Amino acid sequence: MKPFRDLFILVKKDILEELKTGGALISMLIFSLLIIFIFGLTLESFLSTERELAAVLLWVTIIFVSTLGLNYSFSVEKENSSIKGIMLTPADRGVIYLGKMFSNLIFIFIVEMFTVPLFLMFYNYSLIKIIPPLSIILVLGTAGIASVGTILSAISTCTKKRDILLPIILFPIIVPVLIGSIRCTEIIFLKMSLLAEAGKWISMLVAYDILFIVVSFLIFEFVLEEL
Repeated sequence: MKPFRDLFILVKKDILEELKTGGALISMLIFSLLIIFIFGLTLESFLSTERELAAVLLWVTIIFVSTLGLNYSFSVEKENSSIKGIMLTPADRGVIYLGKMFSNLIFIFIVEMFTVPLFLMFYNYSLIKIIPPLSIILVLGTAGIASVGTILSAISTCTKKRDILLPIILFPIIVPVLIGSIRCTEIIFLKMSLLAEAGKWISMLVAYDILFIVVSFLIFEFVLEEL
């Protein structure tokens, strides 16, 4: 039970830190709302005939917002050298990774809770019909982004150009997540059966999430030594 207790403490620490500063979460919310508003004003007439593009816009918004939040992930610990204190605790290094990953997931999910319903209403989608199946894809897609983004955020934090480096190394790696999530979202928006039409994409997202969570868990000890 100790790993679960350590995990809870680490996630609680990040949440309390964010509640005190509010820097990452507020920035993510404002940025996501701006993107939706700009897309809505500029592409509304086009989306009325090409509904599939709405899935692309939704996931582009999620990825950009997630990257913004991930850039903050280790910055506080690095600047205040508090990461050294975390490393001195008896918590397993992999558990520290999981704590950060779950914290990032929670922050991204909070932003999605506000922006996704707004996005759907903006483009005249039915919330009751779309939200349940879309929630599954949001969980799988966001987990993929957070699992990779957390470990890459730790790596990029070691450099002086971390704000620029993270998106450069993150975007190519999450291409499978982006493709799978967009394809599944298109199927949902077109009112097709998710399980019947998107089974292979869902399987790919699940496999991707498991693979990168396990790999990141195993190698995080070596990344942590560089922070």
